Amino acid sequence: MFKIAITIATAFTLLFANTKEMKMDTTEFKQMLDVCVDFQVDQYRVYPYIRAAQYLQEEGKGKAVALLSQYAATHKYEHQLIVLCRMLFEAKADAEFRRPMLGGASFFGGTDYVDWTKEPIEIVNGVPFLVTRGYVLGGKAESASNYLLYCYKNAEWNTTSYELVTTKHVEESLDVLLASDKWKNKLGKVDVQFFKDQF
Repeated sequence: MFKIAITIATAFTLLFANTKEMKMDTTEFKQMLDVCVDFQVDQYRVYPYIRAAQYLQEEGKGKAVALLSQYAATHKYEHQLIVLCRMLFEAKADAEFRRPMLGGASFFGGTDYVDWTKEPIEIVNGVPFLVTRGYVLGGKAESASNYLLYCYKNAEWNTTSYELVTTKHVEESLDVLLASDKWKNKLGKVDVQFFKDQF
């Protein structure tokens, strides 16, 4: 595991060596990360993640990946950075974009992994809803550094821009999600409230 960590750190150092991105001021992004709560610990909210993703897209792929790498190395924002990776990267044509190895996910409405290609989130009209109750893990979860490197090497940068959205837009997007034919079983009131509590 130690060798793997060194390899990941070295890989990103080489990728961004001699670039201005490695010497940037990261205060603004840190403030954004600090309000993106860990969905395994606290109440997930969509707005901070939309703002962080928007900021990173505006900075451009090179600087964005450098920022993500820098904070992944701290191991303080593991789940937050993995959600951002799922928002910022897309599968290449005819290629697999694997899920992060966080453990066994618990879903709603009789759904499964095949239903949620962006798990742990589902992006509806630019809104990243959390679609997992949580994870059961028997070992150690994949680190944000490792998953970021995987995304950088195997996926494409998402060119669909994230924008700050109104509450009405989020409500309408949630209506779309709740009306999806992905649900195998009817969602209960507690399940629906889980999604409403995200904004």
